[in-house]
Amino acid sequence: MSAKLKKEYVHLYPYMATIILGPSGLGQTNCFLKYEKIVKFLNKKYGRYLQRKEKKDFLIEELIYSRKCHPLSVGLIEINTIWKTERFQIEAWLFGSDDDIHIEIEYYFTPTGSDVHKYEEKQLNKVL
Repeated sequence: MSAKLKKEYVHLYPYMATIILGPSGLGQTNCFLKYEKIVKFLNKKYGRYLQRKEKKDFLIEELIYSRKCHPLSVGLIEINTIWKTERFQIEAWLFGSDDDIHIEIEYYFTPTGSDVHKYEEKQLNKVL
């Protein structure tokens, strides 16, 4: 699969990282299988997921398709799985857009009070 990494910072403090997998390597026949492999890997790393949501558009009942992933690629299905750890919230998304299929894994840093204090102290020391 192709992969991209995007990182976001707030005042030089890491806030979010996003890994985007696809569209190459994800197709009409393997999208759910690949997503389940990613979920299995994240379960192994962070423990069983906390929540899973599947959003289906009502138009899916009107669609005639021969491949399981086709409704996903046209945006009629979206799956989101969420994990929470002490310092991160991790979300894995399976979705489609413009006939492409993507898996996104987002890491949100959720700092505790001590983490913020350490950051402010480092910044203060840097300024001094």
